Amino acid sequence: MCKVLNVIAMILVFIGGLNWGLVGFFNFDIVATIFGYWANIVYAIVGLAALYGIIWSFTGHCACGCCHDEKPKKKKK
Repeated sequence: MCKVLNVIAMILVFIGGLNWGLVGFFNFDIVATIFGYWANIVYAIVGLAALYGIIWSFTGHCACGCCHDEKPKKKKK
């Protein structure tokens, strides 16, 4: 579950970064072009994904708390 959440968050952060690059270099907002009226909702979701990524990168655990119980498996001899 956490791996899926991490991948989704990273994809959203990449989309947000690419969108800001397009806005900065070409003054073209692809999210607003695609989603129109709903663009603010997409921006909010990307922002939440960025917050999730910050928590994950500094703590090493996902924000939902499900990763705290995972322990590395020991190899059997």
